[in-house]
Amino acid sequence: QSNKIREIVPIEKWLEDPYYIGEDGARLYPYWKEQLKDIFTPSEIPYSEVIVTGSLGGGKSTFGLYAMVRKIYELSCYENLAAKFGLMSTASIVFTYFSIAKNQAMLTGFGQFRSIIDSIPYFYDHFRRDEKVDSILKFPEKILFIYGSGSGHIIGMNLLGSILDEANFYQGETVQSPTSTSQFEFSKVAGMYASIVNRQRSRFMSQGVDPSLSLLISSATHSSSFTASRIA
Repeated sequence: QSNKIREIVPIEKWLEDPYYIGEDGARLYPYWKEQLKDIFTPSEIPYSEVIVTGSLGGGKSTFGLYAMVRKIYELSCYENLAAKFGLMSTASIVFTYFSIAKNQAMLTGFGQFRSIIDSIPYFYDHFRRDEKVDSILKFPEKILFIYGSGSGHIIGMNLLGSILDEANFYQGETVQSPTSTSQFEFSKVAGMYASIVNRQRSRFMSQGVDPSLSLLISSATHSSSFTASRIA
């Protein structure tokens, strides 16, 4: 049986307290704080997929990372998480950041997420990651935050959250003239993302509620037909 071991701080308070979100997190643009409040205010039908579009440099990727921070924070307030989701006690609960390669992941979202977690006092005090390992983030309760690519190595995992930022697959190119490699890689990972999001609903759905969260981040420069199809 899964038990709540500490009360979950309401999103409004959490966003303003550096103890829970770090000094940088407390300085998020007000617009993005309002979006996080919308997503994480408890409701009968919570968000399971969020698609973020807009201009470059507007803070979309940072918003996505802090959404995952909040998701993991909420899970940290429970013990025996495997039982909470009907999983075997040995099962891991996985979050992934999709990227074209390890170096790209370290330079972008995965590396940034690790830095954010390491800057937040709450995680140090109550839900400290294994600091001996930096290639993946290992939290208590068998929660993992990893990076994924088109290789398919995350298929079969209990994936509760994911971020796909299209810009990472075009390496400075526009969609109108991408390299054949980047176009191929994005095609593979986009297909994986779609299948994972759809599978999460069946794996974690309980009493009509899907507790998973996936974010698709796009911009005018890197918007693809895949993003348009997900919106549709």
